[in-house]
Amino acid sequence: MTKSDKRDPVLTLVKCKGHAFLAVIQLGTIKYNSQPTLSLPVTVLHEPNIEVNGQIMSLKMIDGNHQPLRPDWEWGGQLEVPHRAMLRGLLGHMIEPINPELGRPSQDPAASKTYVFHTSGLWGITAILEERLRQDFADGKVPNVSKSETFPYCNLADEACFYCDELETTFTSSQGFCCPCCPLIRIDSEYIPDQACKGHLGN
Repeated sequence: MTKSDKRDPVLTLVKCKGHAFLAVIQLGTIKYNSQPTLSLPVTVLHEPNIEVNGQIMSLKMIDGNHQPLRPDWEWGGQLEVPHRAMLRGLLGHMIEPINPELGRPSQDPAASKTYVFHTSGLWGITAILEERLRQDFADGKVPNVSKSETFPYCNLADEACFYCDELETTFTSSQGFCCPCCPLIRIDSEYIPDQACKGHLGN
C-alpha cells in the first residue's frame, strides 16, 4: 500500500468496558494541514498535521482454526452505529494502514468480494499500535466506544478478541469477557491449532 484513501480500512486502538481493543475502521474525512483531502501517501500518514475521522467496521470470525493461508475474519459490509463507534479527530500516529485481501463472503460465495483478514496480521499491527499509543492510553487520549453485539470482535465462543492487555496500568478483570487465548496467539509464532482454546476452534 502506497497511499491511504477515503473509505480504506485502517487500524487503531479504542477503549471499551475499561480495556483497550483493536478496531478496524473505515476512513471518512482525512485532513492534511486542516484541509480535507481524498488520499495521502502512507509515508506522511503519521505526521503531526494529519487528522482523520472513521467508523468502526463490524468484523466476523469465519474460521477458528487459524490456518496460515486462510483468512479468519471477514467484513460483511456493516459499520458500527455512528453514535457508538464514530471516531473523530484521530491523529495520524494513532492509526496504522493495512492492506487486506479480498475474498468471497463465507455466507454467499456468489456475492461480490469483501475484505478478509488474518489473525496473525491483525495482531502484528496491534503490537505496533500498543507500543506507539502507550502514552496516549495512559493520558486518556484513546477514544472510548460502547460495547455492541459485534464489537469488540468476538471469537466463536463470543469472547472478545484483540485485547491489548499490555496497556493495562491498573488491573480490571477481563474474565468471562475477553478471550483467554488471544495473548497466546499473539506471542507464539509456533501456535498450533490443537492447543487453541475452544472459543477459537468453535468446539
